[in-house]
Amino acid sequence: MHANRRSRLTWQRNHLAYEDPRAATARFRLTFMPHRAPVLPTALGNRLRAAEERAGLPYGLDALLTWPRLYHVLPQDVVQTVSTSRNQLDTAARLSLSFALTSAATTGLLLTHS
Repeated sequence: MHANRRSRLTWQRNHLAYEDPRAATARFRLTFMPHRAPVLPTALGNRLRAAEERAGLPYGLDALLTWPRLYHVLPQDVVQTVSTSRNQLDTAARLSLSFALTSAATTGLLLTHS
């Protein structure tokens, strides 16, 4: 589904006039899709992969290779901000998974008592 969306947006960006609002929308939406890597099955995964690709682009760096080395020389407040953001993302992912499993189990239990 996401691969089809990326190909449709790429076609709109390349074949429509630059001033066309659909072309502008396509250019904007393509910023949330990875360019090099294969498209991932979820929108969140695609956005994270696109951010990884764009992170070192202005400097000609691959962020996935340089981040482990940069992490040790960053100022402490930057490391704390990154750790806080990572913990929030991990917590949100775990809560989403537990809520999905709980809702499936609750639905199964409620259907048997109807």
